[in-house]
Amino acid sequence: MSTEIETRIATIAEQLKDSNEWKTVEKFGGDPIALITEDVERLMKYRTDKTAVSFARAKFAKFVNQQNMDSVIGVVVGGVDRYGSKAPITYPVIKKDGSMTKVCTWDTGLIPIPSVVEIKGKYNGEYQNYLIDEEMGLIDCKDAPDILKLLTKVGMPVTADFSKVGKYDTVVIRGFIKSVFPSPIWENGQKVSSHNALEFNEAEPPRKTPCMDIRLESGSGNNVVTFQLTRQRRGMPVIAIDDFIEICKDAVELCEDDPVEQCKFVRDGIFGREVVAIGEVSSITEKVSESTMEPVLYINVRIAAIYEIPFNPVPITNTKVEKPSKPAPTAPKATPKKVAKPESEEEAPAKVVDAKAQATSEKLDDMVNDIITVCRVSKKSPASLTVEQVRDALDIPDTTSNMLVKIAIDKAVEKWLAMKKAAKKE
Repeated sequence: MSTEIETRIATIAEQLKDSNEWKTVEKFGGDPIALITEDVERLMKYRTDKTAVSFARAKFAKFVNQQNMDSVIGVVVGGVDRYGSKAPITYPVIKKDGSMTKVCTWDTGLIPIPSVVEIKGKYNGEYQNYLIDEEMGLIDCKDAPDILKLLTKVGMPVTADFSKVGKYDTVVIRGFIKSVFPSPIWENGQKVSSHNALEFNEAEPPRKTPCMDIRLESGSGNNVVTFQLTRQRRGMPVIAIDDFIEICKDAVELCEDDPVEQCKFVRDGIFGREVVAIGEVSSITEKVSESTMEPVLYINVRIAAIYEIPFNPVPITNTKVEKPSKPAPTAPKATPKKVAKPESEEEAPAKVVDAKAQATSEKLDDMVNDIITVCRVSKKSPASLTVEQVRDALDIPDTTSNMLVKIAIDKAVEKWLAMKKAAKKE
């Protein structure tokens, strides 16, 4: 190190050694001289000591700020923000001990999804999150383990005790999909409209993301859990439900400009599936049910990721088949002569079955065409019709099963969609 550099370091140190910044650096175990020396080559470019001293003060402040930050290590699954706001992207984090927190950043490309990360951030007690330091950013990052397995392990059932859960808490909840509702649009605290099932975000270029509220089956409990897929600014929630995006696309195409009917269509496509999701509690409210006069807890969760849990039937544990003991030899029995049955006696049952199947098929086709006709007149999509509505509209007799009517509705939806696509091509 040259004499000139040593002189500049000594000059800066002399002007700062009695300052609060110097003392605070020492309080946190730092070495002020070492911090000055890190940037001394750049500081040598400035002619005046006052410029070098100013940069040294900023270096001290940055060091102290980083000492006040916490290290967060855990699995990040997805990130969300809010359309039309300047809020950062929020990433729920599952720590090694199973506890959960959130980290936030405005940098959309900082955290790969999913991954195991270590970050430095400053804790915000009000929103219970850590704002990632812009300078330090991501300290470490590696591939995440089996996310579905992890979420399923730490997930709470819908019937769990949520008495200790509060607003802004990070939760993982699992359950069965019961219904789907449009995501509301609010102005001045009042609901003025609803989003379509797919809406553009504010990314460059804009991308469509699902917008809706997914409610879970409450089971035997009094908890009503709703997963909120809100409209995004630049966030991208992870949605791992089979065929979900395609279902949403069909819903928007079939039920254009009608969010309610779109969500009914989506509900028909995903009803009954078991899912697990992670997110932030946006509201938790207890109300008394008018029907049962019992308290009901409404939990709304703004989710960053949702995964479908595959159906795993209970395996058959006893697969061992005992071989039968070899029977003792017996005298051969006389084989009776086979008497041929009359042609009418052998083939009649098959003909009856074929005729019955053909009649059912024709009846189903007629029902599908009638449903299409009703929809053309009423300007509604077949996806919006219930079994009861179709029975009433077509005056279907009680001898026709609800299952057959439901099959007719499903086939009418397929035909309706094909007709709309063909019309667009023309």
